[in-house]
Amino acid sequence: MLTLALNPRTLARPVRLSGTGLFAPVRCALTIHPAPPCSGITLRRVDVPDQPLIRADARHVHTPFPEAARDAARHTVLLPAPGKSGVHTVEHLLSALWGLGITDAHADVNGPEIPMLDASALPFAVALRDAGVAGPSSSDTRCAEPIVVEEPIELAAGEARITAEPSEGPTLELAYHLDYGASSSPLLRAQTASFTLNWQNPDAGDYLSRVAPARTFCTQHEADAFRAAGFFAHLGPTDVLIAGPEGPVNTTLRMPHEPAAHKVLDLLGDLALAGRPVFAKVTAHRSGHTLNHAMARALMELG
Repeated sequence: MLTLALNPRTLARPVRLSGTGLFAPVRCALTIHPAPPCSGITLRRVDVPDQPLIRADARHVHTPFPEAARDAARHTVLLPAPGKSGVHTVEHLLSALWGLGITDAHADVNGPEIPMLDASALPFAVALRDAGVAGPSSSDTRCAEPIVVEEPIELAAGEARITAEPSEGPTLELAYHLDYGASSSPLLRAQTASFTLNWQNPDAGDYLSRVAPARTFCTQHEADAFRAAGFFAHLGPTDVLIAGPEGPVNTTLRMPHEPAAHKVLDLLGDLALAGRPVFAKVTAHRSGHTLNHAMARALMELG
């Protein structure tokens, strides 16, 4: 059994970002602060009266209200308790934190949602990298042992599935297989993306080049249906990656297989909700946020 404990990592100084939300058409501001060793990742809504503190773990994933069930599978929402004010669309921020190996951080959020920025994790990751990543002031400070997968875990829902298997070292190895079928946009046909996070020696450059730039995407049909229903009126045609019948609409791909790379981005952010570093090899086929959250809960149970 791999039982290596890890040195915690946090920011060297605060980071401030702001912008419109993806789902909420309002200005949202975010300040990410260094946090004490072994405190994990926490968020606080500073614009509501009780300013609830929310630990970023799968126990706090909720659908905020019944009429939001349609969108619940499209992003990750953390609430202090059902029916309370929380923070929407946290997955890109969490992905950037873990992608840089940051285990401890606190985010003050002014608004209902983490800012969308460019619909990827790149602005978060660049800002975090530029702020600097710091280890503990004492070399003796060690976090609790990470979550180590020793036996395979497999979860499925319809054609979607996700598995976690043992890794060969202190790593979280991710692979995502995307396939919308032969009749879909050329952008969404069979493709795979992967990323490995080495918890002992995180490679920020690898995350910044291979994962962080990948943007949120939808099909042209989905975009048209949302607009017809009155949603996302605050977004322009280039704010997200739209997969049209001939390819990307009003933009070009940032990397080969950008949609699959974005799924890896989301998967990493959702698995951060396990609450502790994870040593595992995780493979997802057509998995979305709902199944990712279920895997994060299953990983929490191992700890």
